[in-house]
Amino acid sequence: MSKKKFVFLPFTIATLAIVFILGVSLTTSTSPVIFEAQTVSGCTPISVAPYTIASSGTYCLTRHIITAQSAISINADNVVLDFNGYSIMGSRHPMTVSIGIHASDRRNIHIKNGIITGFMYAIRISDSAYGQSIPYNSGYHVIEGMTISHSIFRGIGIQGDGNVIQNNIIRDIQGNQRYTNGYAMGIEATGLGVLIQNNRIFDVRGYGTADIGEGVGISLSSDAEGSLVLGNTISNGGLEESAQSDFGLLSRSTWGIWLGGETGAIVSDNFILNYAYGIGLSETISPSVISNNTIMSAYLPISVSLFAGRDNIHVFSKNICSGVPCFDICVIGSCQLADYLPPR
Repeated sequence: MSKKKFVFLPFTIATLAIVFILGVSLTTSTSPVIFEAQTVSGCTPISVAPYTIASSGTYCLTRHIITAQSAISINADNVVLDFNGYSIMGSRHPMTVSIGIHASDRRNIHIKNGIITGFMYAIRISDSAYGQSIPYNSGYHVIEGMTISHSIFRGIGIQGDGNVIQNNIIRDIQGNQRYTNGYAMGIEATGLGVLIQNNRIFDVRGYGTADIGEGVGISLSSDAEGSLVLGNTISNGGLEESAQSDFGLLSRSTWGIWLGGETGAIVSDNFILNYAYGIGLSETISPSVISNNTIMSAYLPISVSLFAGRDNIHVFSKNICSGVPCFDICVIGSCQLADYLPPR
């Protein structure tokens, strides 16, 4: 593993901490389609899938699309993909590996204004430097105004620096059976200076027995120094699954917001309902600010893991929790969800 590099960010957690405390026609295709510039009113039309975007520019859906495969691959920088209010529908099979929109090691992709249903990932933007070094190779993407539902693994999975995920609706992310205990996440982000704001996330649950597979509304999984998670609504229908659901296989281990890896972030003004853990901070993260969040109906509203020898000094301010202490300090290994869950 190469030595990590660090970059100067235009703000620091300490600076931001002061601010916050103070203040349908359906088509399918069996083979990939690559279109060169065929512009209509400044926009290259997309009406079939699979489809590969091979050059920079603006691309627009012109109809609803169904595909049993991965839908759109973006192999260029500086791309705008405007759904224009249309939808892409993919497989909802619990073993699917298909992806709605995929890109790797790209910069400045803007995805907006549409609907994605199904797939393993609705949107996946990856970076080959993940787990090796920061800053990443890619980033500065924007995903906004999307409605995403019934993906089995991730609604949005995005890596890279300076990404913005805002004003999306994400719901019913669950059901992956490719893994014994499959994790499900509404939004998973890694990278420096990420902004996740004003999203609405509903019903995210992992899969598997013994409540091991986790359902996470928003996860800053690693390397997310200087990131902001602001004004999101994250809710499940209940702490427990209903009698009509697949109760035995949908996990009750749920997290509204998770900060992991080497992350230092501000988490503020979020509303979290019916997650076993409201906000969780791993033992490895940098000092973070958790302020003005409302957490309702949680077994552990705010959970902080401490690691011997590490300076985990976090700021907690004006969080509102219902019925139980607003946060528990969990020394690593001593605070388990099983201690709080009622018996089945």
